[in-house]
Amino acid sequence: MAAELVSEACSVFASRPGDILELVATEGLNPEAIGRTRLRVGEGIVGLCAATGQVMNVPDALNHPAFTPRPETGADTFASMLAVPVRRAGRSLGVVVVHNRHPRSYADEEVDELETVAMLIAELLASAGGAGEGVAATVPRVFAGATLVPGIAVGPVVVHGYHHRPVRLLADNPEAELARLHEAAQRMQQGLDELIAGVPDGLALGAEGSASREVLEAYRLVAADAGWLKRVAEVIHGGLSAEAAVQRVAGELHDRMRRIADHYLR
Repeated sequence: MAAELVSEACSVFASRPGDILELVATEGLNPEAIGRTRLRVGEGIVGLCAATGQVMNVPDALNHPAFTPRPETGADTFASMLAVPVRRAGRSLGVVVVHNRHPRSYADEEVDELETVAMLIAELLASAGGAGEGVAATVPRVFAGATLVPGIAVGPVVVHGYHHRPVRLLADNPEAELARLHEAAQRMQQGLDELIAGVPDGLALGAEGSASREVLEAYRLVAADAGWLKRVAEVIHGGLSAEAAVQRVAGELHDRMRRIADHYLR
């Protein structure tokens, strides 16, 4: 990636227990800093990227208010920085960063490339160390909830709606993947139409039936929107499989909606 993005350095920071980010790999920075350099989530540009889950495209990193010098890495000799969060199933697993010695703002296509690489790095970090979630399993998670009954509950946590990542992330034939995407979208639209048509007339007249129909029709409106399909198609042209592209765009939408201030819209 350092060569592909015409950058002098590329590094990976992995999440550790206690909201810590540790330098685990680098090309261009001081290799002796691997395993030694650590940042807290929210500290520095890298920590800010991990905390917010947003891309940090900083043409003048040294004068950025969040810049935190780490002399042992040699990063203070680079002017610009592009930091991309490494996320999986809504969880932050780390940050991948590229540096340039000259001030520059990375183009959208370059940001897109690094985000694709971040997806692949997420799989490596999740599986590192053996079975299960590997490194990811050691990172504490806090879930906010509404109290229904006071007391203490102890037991396994089941995350509703969790989907396994696609096994095949990259694809050699974008046109074939686009055809699979459009076929799946048509099947989804047809399935929603059949669900709505299958609501009995008597039930549809009642308040509960009307609400059910409105929910399904809202899903149909979202499913028919061409904007997200266009974005998925762009990601497929970047080399991802249809499944991986859908998951990436869905993750982008989820992260964007989590930041909506209005509780009802969120």
